[in-house]
Amino acid sequence: MASSSLTNTLVSWQPKEFWYLKVAAGALAASRLFFDSYYFVRVLLRACMGGGRYLVGAKAKGLLVPHETIIWCTTTDLDNWLHMNNSRYNRECDFARTSLLLQRRIYPVLQKHRVSLGLAATTIRFRKSINFLQRAILRSKIVFWDERAFYIEQSFYRPSDSFVYATLYAKTTIVGASTQQVLEWLEYTGERPEPSPDLLSWISYIEQSSERLRPKVQ
Repeated sequence: MASSSLTNTLVSWQPKEFWYLKVAAGALAASRLFFDSYYFVRVLLRACMGGGRYLVGAKAKGLLVPHETIIWCTTTDLDNWLHMNNSRYNRECDFARTSLLLQRRIYPVLQKHRVSLGLAATTIRFRKSINFLQRAILRSKIVFWDERAFYIEQSFYRPSDSFVYATLYAKTTIVGASTQQVLEWLEYTGERPEPSPDLLSWISYIEQSSERLRPKVQ
């Protein structure tokens, strides 16, 4: 009797009763096809788990303390040479900078004072590939600032011997305030770090490039 009842239930079941599952599956497929949804999911996770608590007034770590993230080269990172593709390095640096600026309370302070921060320049140098299933540590640190921008150095290094796979410089420009104002809002009283010679050369390159690209007045 019970078997007959189950058979009748299965026969009478109509897939249309679960239309919402089809809609959800279609929306998921569309989000992957037309939008980089994984990027926004990771940004949300970074904000909620990696730095969200700093949005509600928690005390920040020291401004110059490095932020470190573990990186694994998985199947979604591979290129045709079976190592991490070039664009993935920049993407991971983007996420790591977000965590750094959240955990040093720069983003929350800027939001509070209605000031924005924009990425003005990056340059990456590759030294050795990160191969499939290899692990690396991505270290991000504020290494210098001038009147309008913070400069961040980000390095992928091997945990066993600190060999650097790749290193990146990023210039993040403040719009609507000066770095001195931001430092006062952060109650930072330490010294400004000394820039390395290669960083000074990179800053000079940016200035020269801006001058070359600036429209000439006739």
